Amino acid sequence: EIVFIYMKIGITGAHGFIGSHLSRNLRVIKGTKILSFDLPDDNLVNPDVSRLKRFVKNVDIIIHAAAVNRGTDAEVIAGSVVATYHLVEAVKKYNPCVKIIFLSSIQAETDSLYGRSKRLAENLLEELAAKHGVPVSIFRLTNIFGEGGRPFYNSVVSTFASEVVKGRTLPVSDPKRKLRLLHVSHLVREVTKEVLTLRKQKFHFKRLDSKSEISVGTLAELMKAFATGERKPKNAFERELHNTFLSYVRHK
Repeated sequence: EIVFIYMKIGITGAHGFIGSHLSRNLRVIKGTKILSFDLPDDNLVNPDVSRLKRFVKNVDIIIHAAAVNRGTDAEVIAGSVVATYHLVEAVKKYNPCVKIIFLSSIQAETDSLYGRSKRLAENLLEELAAKHGVPVSIFRLTNIFGEGGRPFYNSVVSTFASEVVKGRTLPVSDPKRKLRLLHVSHLVREVTKEVLTLRKQKFHFKRLDSKSEISVGTLAELMKAFATGERKPKNAFERELHNTFLSYVRHK
């Protein structure tokens, strides 16, 4: 059990896949209060100024996890760039001492629309640290999976697990494509550590990758074997995949 002084942590996207895992786990830190800024009541893309002001002013740390992973081009850009811009402007006006932890994506290293939007959001926050002295930590995440992920949105693991449980054919378009996957629990540990870390430098960047690599085709076969009982987990990574699969069995 972690003991810490009283601290208020604000989480954007707190009701989403990653945000909900963070909320549940950070609550176990004694003296911690979690505040959320998320749909349906709050929207960083088009925020109520008074509600955003109250959220920013009343926290010591903001974990910026809100994002749009799928949607039209405009929705994806707004979900990363516009949302981050509104958060940055509110922090500059109302609480320039707050620490921001931004959950970016390894897609920022690609030229996809989603990747470019993440890179622009990173740039906004890096500039906030450089020009205004606001403490900013950026985690560039690999493919995160785990219990509670939304099928066809958060992770192919969620999609395959959900579809197998429903007895449907898995949508495998490129079976040889390799994926690096990281269970959400590892991310939660990293973010928790960062919440409890006081850094001298104003800007911190970390690429959160994974050594666990699997092809799309092998992942599909593994999920089907879990469903028939033909395969038991053989290592920690497979146990994490199996636990994710079981979470969809329980919610069938």
